[in-house]
Amino acid sequence: MIRAEKQVQLFDELMERTRSKHKIIHELRKQQASMERSKDRKLTRSKVVDLAATSEEPFKITVAKVEICDAIDEYGRNIARIQVPRSVLYENAIEIKKIDEKDDDNGDDGDDDDDGNNDDNGDNCDKDSDKGQNDVLQQHEIIHRLNKTLQLLGLGNVLHCAGPKVAYCKHGFANELFGRTSAAGGYTEGGWELSELLYCGTTNWILAVLPTVRKLSLKEHQGISLLKQADIPVAPFTVSRNADELYEEARKIGGKDLVVKAQVLTGGRGKGYFDSGLEGGVHLVFSPEEAREKASMMLGSKIFTKQTGAAGKPCDEVMICKRLFTRREFYFSIIMDRHTGGPVAIGSSKGGVNIEEVAAKDPKAIIKCPINIFEGMTDADASSMADRIGFKDDLKAQAADIFRKLYNIFIKYDATLIEINPMVEDINGKIYCLDCKLNVDSNAKHRQTELYAMEDQQQRDGLELRAAKADLNYIRLDGNIGCMVNGAGLAMATMDIIKLHGGDPANFLDVGGSATAEQVSESFRIITADKDKVNAVLVNIFGGIMRCDVIAQGMINTINELQLKIPVVIRLQGTHVEDAKALIAAANLRMISCDDLDQAAKMAVKLSEIVQLARSIPVDVSFELPS
Repeated sequence: MIRAEKQVQLFDELMERTRSKHKIIHELRKQQASMERSKDRKLTRSKVVDLAATSEEPFKITVAKVEICDAIDEYGRNIARIQVPRSVLYENAIEIKKIDEKDDDNGDDGDDDDDGNNDDNGDNCDKDSDKGQNDVLQQHEIIHRLNKTLQLLGLGNVLHCAGPKVAYCKHGFANELFGRTSAAGGYTEGGWELSELLYCGTTNWILAVLPTVRKLSLKEHQGISLLKQADIPVAPFTVSRNADELYEEARKIGGKDLVVKAQVLTGGRGKGYFDSGLEGGVHLVFSPEEAREKASMMLGSKIFTKQTGAAGKPCDEVMICKRLFTRREFYFSIIMDRHTGGPVAIGSSKGGVNIEEVAAKDPKAIIKCPINIFEGMTDADASSMADRIGFKDDLKAQAADIFRKLYNIFIKYDATLIEINPMVEDINGKIYCLDCKLNVDSNAKHRQTELYAMEDQQQRDGLELRAAKADLNYIRLDGNIGCMVNGAGLAMATMDIIKLHGGDPANFLDVGGSATAEQVSESFRIITADKDKVNAVLVNIFGGIMRCDVIAQGMINTINELQLKIPVVIRLQGTHVEDAKALIAAANLRMISCDDLDQAAKMAVKLSEIVQLARSIPVDVSFELPS
């Protein structure tokens, strides 16, 4: 394992050498987006993606070695080194070239320089080397093309893993790790997504930048306060936990034309309802007395929306702001985009509504602008974005200035999303930001301590908060089969196979790569906390760094402590597995051991169905292992 400080030095050197290449790639992407908008022609690369996506045999990379380092890059992301055999890079480069040639034979009139030998893309390959070596040494072109075309990143032959866990999700595609496949599509929360590959010169090492899990979301008033600090125009507002205080503040703001907003971390609050009987979490009011009345029905109550489900969200803060009379409403956001590997600004002239619906019904109304992370949002970027969204004359300069300030906030606070909906033009020709959603990268917690101190713990699911305190990655789901797994990729695969056999997982729970017996015990307490919901538990552990006997002892202790009556199916493989099986056998509890994952999942589903049937009658059912 390379020492952390040396790894950081290596990363800095690589970043410096690849900086120009990334700028070139960024320009190529902008050119491609421009050509797609004009519909003049399509690049061959876009056709390669389509062909690869429909290929019956996706390309595979066999990884020889992975090192998860104790270092982070300048953005707080984890670093890994992945060793790929040179022959594999060569074979995949040739396969990509074959697809291009096949595409050309079918009448493609795309770019002639997109054949894997493009000297304009910043390659500095040795011109005297043979063709195969030249293909391998095209540093960013081959890797960039692999990123675009590989559906499957084969990690079946990893010989060495240094680090807590290795669980990759490549742009939402399925990956394999030790013969197990993670879920196709979606973000593998708790693991790492392989988002960027930097090919290191003429060696066969690849440095992987591993991005982060996204957890912290700020409330609306917290985001608006940050906007105000950055001199971005916002409506006068105040926030309080007391209805009488809000009454006094409403009088100071101006008694007429106010907006009362429940401060909860959920979407659709305007169409939600409170258990106090109040309909909607956003109200127009016309007097301080009316503001106090609405606030009193929100505070201390739970709001229920489509996103909260039956659990609801407690409302302990209410914001009151001055109502602005507007001419037009716009949408603007900046997100971290995995496809482009950097920030992307998104805007629309159709603000104030669900932007996903706008994108589905009128895709042309959505304007996108990739931002070069090395240059930031330039004056030209901001001005072009304002013009394309629909700001004219003096408004264009106002909007561009706000865009740049929003980008500065995005970078300063390590955000993964900043969203303004709506951004409005008022009747006096001034632009305001009336709402703000800000999500912060959890791996930047050490830099954003003030923001994390602002987090409202009551807005989080109680069990998820409890799991976080135990350093467990837990997400509550709607099923009835509890899951305890080590590794996010394996956890996703376990849930998939439960679904395959007709069951429904009750949770996602990743205990990590080095869990203690106490963490295992706490995992069981969390999984079985809802006793009327969970009918069975499936434990799937691959002991690499983790010892299987530690897992077994933790489960035995907790099952005895809780006097658990539901069946537990256990699949253990790896370090000290025989010791673990001996402990389980000696415990004589309702723990069914199964070496095959498929059979274990089937058994858990069947046992869950038996328990569910018994509860519906209702009768008690008990389980005994055969003697």
